[in-house]
Amino acid sequence: MFRIQVRPASGHELAQQQRSPIQQGSSVHRLDAIHYLNAILFGSRSTGIGATILVGFISIALSGCGGLVLNQTGTDPGASKRSSSSPALSKVSCGTQTLTGAQTQACSVYLNAPATTSVVVSLSSSNPAITVPAKATISVGATSAGFSAVSSNVESSQSVTLTATAAGVSTTTVIEVNPASASASVSKISCGTQSLTGPQTKACSVYLNAAATAPVLVSLSSNNSAVTVPSAVTVPAGATTAGFSAAASNVSSAQSVTLTATAAGVSVTTEMEVYPAPASATVGLSMISCGTQTLTGPTTKACSVYLSGAATSATVVTLSSSSIDVAVPGTVTVSAGATSAGFSATASAVKTTETVTLTASSSGVSVTSVIQLNSSSSSSPPPSTQHVVSLSWDAPVSSAAVVAGYHVYRSTGGASSFQLLNSSIDTQTDYSDSTVASGETYDYEVKSVSSTGQESSPSNVTSVTIP
Repeated sequence: MFRIQVRPASGHELAQQQRSPIQQGSSVHRLDAIHYLNAILFGSRSTGIGATILVGFISIALSGCGGLVLNQTGTDPGASKRSSSSPALSKVSCGTQTLTGAQTQACSVYLNAPATTSVVVSLSSSNPAITVPAKATISVGATSAGFSAVSSNVESSQSVTLTATAAGVSTTTVIEVNPASASASVSKISCGTQSLTGPQTKACSVYLNAAATAPVLVSLSSNNSAVTVPSAVTVPAGATTAGFSAAASNVSSAQSVTLTATAAGVSVTTEMEVYPAPASATVGLSMISCGTQTLTGPTTKACSVYLSGAATSATVVTLSSSSIDVAVPGTVTVSAGATSAGFSATASAVKTTETVTLTASSSGVSVTSVIQLNSSSSSSPPPSTQHVVSLSWDAPVSSAAVVAGYHVYRSTGGASSFQLLNSSIDTQTDYSDSTVASGETYDYEVKSVSSTGQESSPSNVTSVTIP
């Protein structure tokens, strides 16, 4: 029996050992202390330096300057295969740490190396605010597999932990789920104006400060019945605004109204003033004319009644004649949108000249036209036509309205009522009256007419006596 002393490694060997720490379970162990090993030597045949040592269980290998390495023999041939690293689960991620409202987010699980076989990864969520599938499978050769995380609408922020597990290894990610209104709140209500004149309907809108991630219900209210609004309006997901109608009623005096929009505890307002509708300009009867002041019967003459503006609705005008010798219908109707209506005056033959007044009445307003009905007998000379009265005037120097033309009026024998001579507007500043009779005195006046049919005040009166 020999005693062999094995001393610790020294010098560069010790430094090498410090640089390469020994792993537990390795098939090679380095002795770092003095060990004594009794080895039974069999069949020694040399007395010098050689000896045979039984190494059935342990072989001793000298290394360097006194280092000793022990190699275990008879080890499991599969140990080397088991010692190599296998792909392991390394991460679960959804690419974000926050989700807002109801949405679906793409997520993935990852390995630290390509899968050598299919890897089934179990998935779970700590909070129903986010749901995930039960598992995801990573295919052979792949390093990741995707799945969807579905968040729901929440009233307050929720912290959710997603866990992925495979081959005894688990990894997690934490996601915060926020209410939809946290990122999209009502910011404005507007009708595009601060005043309304009733009654009318106005298009209005509510606005969010960001696109809605889920439908946002906005409550609406008005503090004054002068303007009514619907109880609520919904901003669709992905939108920033929604429209509604505000209906203003007819008011007798100006009213202040506040409209309020509320969503998720946030309220915004807009102020507006509602004014009474202005009194509409009265459209009334302005004239009756047959285009002439003399008739000789028997004859039928086309006549007309005129309004001061376009009729807002059908307007019935009552007609009458002061003499049965000039007959007119009982009424005539001016259609909506029109300014005049025609009728026929039928003159009978008379033996002596007479004056006939035609009257038109509507809504308490009456206008007249005086016609001279001449005798049709041979003893009565016809009205003289050898005389013509030529009139001229100056155009207005200034006018608030555009002057479209002129109406020329005439009265006979000092009568207080004037009759229109020209049935159509005279666009010139002169007019010739050839319907005068000898021995008569006529008074003339002129009125300017605007493009809307409105007449000015009359000019000065000019009198002419026909020889």
